[in-house]
Amino acid sequence: MQWSKLKTRLKAFIAPELSERVDFHFARYRNLHDQPGRVWFTIDKVEVAECSELKWWKNFNKTWDTKAAEGLPFDAVRMASHETNKNEGVFDERECCDLLSAFLDMSITDALKTKNPLIRAFAMIDRRLGKRTFEKIHLSENEHPLVRAFYELRSQVFNFPAHSHN
Repeated sequence: MQWSKLKTRLKAFIAPELSERVDFHFARYRNLHDQPGRVWFTIDKVEVAECSELKWWKNFNKTWDTKAAEGLPFDAVRMASHETNKNEGVFDERECCDLLSAFLDMSITDALKTKNPLIRAFAMIDRRLGKRTFEKIHLSENEHPLVRAFYELRSQVFNFPAHSHN
């Protein structure tokens, strides 16, 4: 799906009270080798998270170097590097767009239950998320920063102190 169409569809899912405060952007760096891209998310025009191919590879290579030094076989090192990125919530822009497309077809219940931080974050600002369901949400201590940022933003809309539901 083209970015402009994905962005339009995602914007339609955002709670009306937040639509002017939340935005997301996409850039492709065509002059760099392999034309890496970047998706970033803003609240009140301040960047709160990003999905970057360059950041993904940097994190992947760091894990690769550590695991390879331990003498693990090639496939184990590759899988460990992918797992580390996944666990730390580091996504490249292609994976980010795929996850956001998948979010559009999910129920709000499934989106809130997923372990994927990107989908879970967007569930926090989804117009389908009601006040009673929001009150039942409990964030873990190691919640992804984007989930936490969108949770706190939604807490403001519902006039809840953000810390009372952690």
